[in-house]
Amino acid sequence: MIDPGVVLVLSPHLDDAAISCGMLMSASAKAHVVTLLAGPPAGDYGIGEWDARCGFESSAAAMAARRAEDGAAMAILDVQAHYEDFLDSQYGALPSVRHVATAVAAAIAEWRPDTVLLPLGLHHCDHERIHAGALEAMRQYRGAMQWLAYEDLPYAARAGVVQSRLRALGAAGIAATRVAATPLWRDATATRGAGEAKTRALAVYASQLMAVGIAADAFSEAGSERYWLLQPNDG
Repeated sequence: MIDPGVVLVLSPHLDDAAISCGMLMSASAKAHVVTLLAGPPAGDYGIGEWDARCGFESSAAAMAARRAEDGAAMAILDVQAHYEDFLDSQYGALPSVRHVATAVAAAIAEWRPDTVLLPLGLHHCDHERIHAGALEAMRQYRGAMQWLAYEDLPYAARAGVVQSRLRALGAAGIAATRVAATPLWRDATATRGAGEAKTRALAVYASQLMAVGIAADAFSEAGSERYWLLQPNDG
């Protein structure tokens, strides 16, 4: 068990941090979330398939609505939300690993967290790119803070994806150790309160929940969020 202290959560999309880390963030003393792929598409982009499924008339309107939803959700969790303007893959080219790493390094320099939480990078190419960029930043800050990888929900339920990523980390010389974060599991009352806050926060993502098929109370029980301590091999 570890105490994450002041946390910086790296979120690929608007909702990933809340779904995968909402309880930990709610129970933490202080938390910042940087959503990397939060940029609006070009004005002439029109409407993408996913945004049309969610009931929007344009993808620019979809991103504006999702930023507003995310801001409200982060307020419920008492988290400071920050946004980068990189595009997610449905709107254009993903940022390079180097550009992601540079953005992560800037956030670390500004907020000086005790723990950085990055996606384990499961299944989705957007999550994989943010994972790779965060690992690049981790190499620059080796030993300066704790680095936790969170299991990307709901993708972590897919057969073999977590095991595949753990093997890849091992091959890259990074040890991944399963941990529990003490703000949640040391106190049943705190855990229950964090779960309730997460449920209320997820309910705010109205434009996403129906299309994704996730209930607002999903992943709000103790143990539903899973974390791995990452430790690069100095050898």
